[in-house]
Amino acid sequence: MHCVFASLSLGDAQHAVCVLQYMSGNIVADAVVIRQGMLRDAEDVESKIVGFWRESTNFDTFVGKHYLVKEKDENRPGWEDSSVTYILQVPEDGMYALFVSGVESEGRATAMPLTVTHVDGITTVPINQKAAGNALSFAGSFRFSPEVGEVSIGVVGTEGQYVIADFVWVTKHQEVDTEHTKDVEIQGVWRKSTSRSGYLGGHYLVEESDAQNSSITCVLHAAPPPAGRAGGRDRMSICLFLF
Repeated sequence: MHCVFASLSLGDAQHAVCVLQYMSGNIVADAVVIRQGMLRDAEDVESKIVGFWRESTNFDTFVGKHYLVKEKDENRPGWEDSSVTYILQVPEDGMYALFVSGVESEGRATAMPLTVTHVDGITTVPINQKAAGNALSFAGSFRFSPEVGEVSIGVVGTEGQYVIADFVWVTKHQEVDTEHTKDVEIQGVWRKSTSRSGYLGGHYLVEESDAQNSSITCVLHAAPPPAGRAGGRDRMSICLFLF
């Protein structure tokens, strides 16, 4: 199984349509997963900043007015306690994917400690900010609730390197399975199968004929972006699961 990934901005649209079209050979379809992101920035009033962090705009891939840089000043008293903590305040209980932003440059931390407080406990994940460049680093999937959910960028173990803090992004999974007849339109002849593991629901579909008009259309419903999150800060990613 593999996942075909795409990202798009929906603006004020209430839904998007994904079409899986038969081309040549066997093709299978199982489900479409969409993720609507919630962004938390270091500039948010809810964020907690401990220690001295320098504001910077040297690289233009940040969100908001600036990003934060922790200097290589480990000799400064209290350096090891420096942190930037984001309060997630997710709208509902559930499993969320967590991503942390990066700003590309030399000297970035290769094992920045990212501490995640979630419903099931506390987990620390090392993030290689140098390897991530300007991309989002995936930190893992965690169970958050409206009351429980914090992400903290720390500095311990990054001596001699720069730590960057800009924003984190959390996404909750929404699935549209090919078995959801309300949101799925199937054209052609597709056979149900369970011969391979990893599918969602009770089965996945296999197209084995030579019909060139075979297709599966999934309607993806999305809420409009919240106020104040315009300009690409709220995006939706699509994962199409194939076998």
